[in-house]
Amino acid sequence: MSRWISGAKKKKLDRFRKLLFSTDLNRNKVLKCFCKVFYKRKRNIVLKKEKRNSTKSKIINYILNNSVTSKAELAGELGLSMPTVINNVNELISQNIVVEMGEYESTGGRKAKSIGINKNYLHAMGIVITANHLEMVLVNIGYEIEKIKRVRLRFSTDLAYCGKIKSCVEDFLQECEGIKNSDLLGIGISIPGIINQKEHIVLKSHALQIENYSLRF
Repeated sequence: MSRWISGAKKKKLDRFRKLLFSTDLNRNKVLKCFCKVFYKRKRNIVLKKEKRNSTKSKIINYILNNSVTSKAELAGELGLSMPTVINNVNELISQNIVVEMGEYESTGGRKAKSIGINKNYLHAMGIVITANHLEMVLVNIGYEIEKIKRVRLRFSTDLAYCGKIKSCVEDFLQECEGIKNSDLLGIGISIPGIINQKEHIVLKSHALQIENYSLRF
């Protein structure tokens, strides 16, 4: 499978492989599974952007794991003072990483504002290579699939095939309005088969009819 998936993700990888080679293939199921595996990386990447401030990183991590929260909840769950939470959250809002999503029901005082991660702050792209098609998907940081495109492209071991994939990816991203290269966490590629990750070789793929195919270019 994709070279970026580590051994620690074996269970999710096995699940993805079963879906990919299922005779009753559900494309959306495969892509959603793919996105979840890929997005296990997103928290670390987002946190690296804010690593200079450990408090801010804790807040981002909590919000990523809780779709909707409040400043009071952050203070209580993370053991932080309210002024610390307010200062950090306000800065995250100014950076467009966090957004206000509404208000909680009043319990007698001022209504608390609900906050959540800005789903469009970062995106990731996934590519599924099959014998006769290329499927591309764009997902936001909230695990939501924003765009799927499937094009007919017969797999080939010729280097020209890679050029065709490049063109398809460029066209796909151009069709995704408002998405810049800097907004992408990365692109994950799924190849059906058994891969030697250390040597970057497809050992065997029945679907693509290849053996010992090098992924080094």
